[in-house]
Amino acid sequence: TTIWALVFTACFTLAWMVSGAPIVRLLTDLPEVRAVAYDLLPWAIAAPFVSVWSFQMDGIFIGATRGPEMRNAMLVSLVLFIGATWALMPLWGNHGLWAAFMLFMATRGATLAMFYPRLARSVGEA
Repeated sequence: TTIWALVFTACFTLAWMVSGAPIVRLLTDLPEVRAVAYDLLPWAIAAPFVSVWSFQMDGIFIGATRGPEMRNAMLVSLVLFIGATWALMPLWGNHGLWAAFMLFMATRGATLAMFYPRLARSVGEA
């Protein structure tokens, strides 16, 4: 599933790179909204590569019915997200919010990855 996740991540990223601006033009004709969307488009392009790991690990932990690990990873990620939002939004506005969100997604993937070796060992014991 990791290979398929990476394939689809590459496809989504390529689609946003090629079609992001045309999609924005389809969604709105307001110049101010378009300008903001174009400015933030690099974050949307980066999002699949940052997020894929948290979604991949979610699938593994959901399939293994390991809710406590998912809860703990989410709590750590949430605390970092709130702190990053509080610190970065006053400095960078919407870019700060996007940076905090990318940190949230990366932290979710990383914290679940830290729990993964224990999960893998427990499967061998079953």
